Amino acid sequence: MFQKLFTRPTVLSRHSEAPLAKERSGYLDQLADQGWCHRVIRQTAAYLLVITDLLCLGDHPDRIISAGQIEEAAKHWATRREKRKNHKPGRNSKRTFISKAIGWLEFIGRLERRSDCVSRFEPWLMDFDDYMLKERGLSVATRLSRRWFINRFLSKMVAVGDSLTGITITDIDTCLQSLG
Repeated sequence: MFQKLFTRPTVLSRHSEAPLAKERSGYLDQLADQGWCHRVIRQTAAYLLVITDLLCLGDHPDRIISAGQIEEAAKHWATRREKRKNHKPGRNSKRTFISKAIGWLEFIGRLERRSDCVSRFEPWLMDFDDYMLKERGLSVATRLSRRWFINRFLSKMVAVGDSLTGITITDIDTCLQSLG
């Protein structure tokens, strides 16, 4: 993938020889398969180098990264001092860093899953989330939204200890109408 994105030998070398090159290339391939534009994929490739470096992903291949660690690295990145005069650090840098880091770390299976507010449907929601990521390539925001809605739906449909076997289409329609 790097050969498709970069023509300058020094840039190509930097991306090809940095830690987790195969994984980064695979993630960028997935973005291309999803129809992301060339410019955004190039920007993402640059962010992946920084993320890999700031979170020391190459030094600790099995380390799971928490949201707090991403937040700290994003703060560092957003407040860095650049030699370029047109560099303006700030909120967008931090937000973009966090978004790119979450997508990347999820892809390589190194993002810590939050355990607070665990739903009793969590095993099924996790399976559904894996399907949405690996088979459909959906974004983090889309998956979170769908998980939230399905969790609400299941919570309304299934009373404690009940199963879904006795539910009718009319029950589902009524539930969906009440959820809006």
